[in-house]
Amino acid sequence: MSVEAVRKDSIYEYLSPLSHVQGQHMMDKFDGDVLNSDRWVTFNIIGANTFAMRDAINGGFQITTPAVIGNRGGIDFDNIRQYDPFSSTVIQYATAISGTGVIIAGGLGVSNPDFGSSLSERSGYRRNTISGFYDQNNSDGSTSSSADTDVAVDLVQHRHQIYLANTSHYYTIDGVLKASLSTTLPNDPMQPTFMGWTNTANSATGSIQSCEAYNY
Repeated sequence: MSVEAVRKDSIYEYLSPLSHVQGQHMMDKFDGDVLNSDRWVTFNIIGANTFAMRDAINGGFQITTPAVIGNRGGIDFDNIRQYDPFSSTVIQYATAISGTGVIIAGGLGVSNPDFGSSLSERSGYRRNTISGFYDQNNSDGSTSSSADTDVAVDLVQHRHQIYLANTSHYYTIDGVLKASLSTTLPNDPMQPTFMGWTNTANSATGSIQSCEAYNY
């Protein structure tokens, strides 16, 4: 028995029914020899950090800090904030590469999101070498909250997903729900972000291999 393919008039109809207005949706694989400057900008919070494509299999884009405690920097959309704090998700594949104190963090945030400051509005995850576990971390712009997972920090690539709903945000690692937060949730439109820093007097390197974000 043959099955005839269903033909649609547009790519949109393959992805979403016409009765539903599809939200903003982005995807970046961080391949090639330069960061996509039509989308991303780099920023330093503390120190002169180094930003470069990683020349390795599945290398992605890497951030390397100087060997000074607290140095950190990241990438974002240059304050173009298209993602809903109450109805969106962000998925990142990321890896800590080297450095005993390397902290990587990502998710959604406002301008130059700083996962080390309670004053920086955001919703995301961290490889927290202070607690020794990956954690969920957010801020409403004045107060921050965090929730440890049971996944110990390592040098392995993980799939980090933050799902932003109206009253709670949820964090999955490799497809498994590991934490949720319902306090100090951000209230403003946000942008994808990724950052790396060191909490020891050693240089630290972290990389991001892909980033996807969309509104529901």
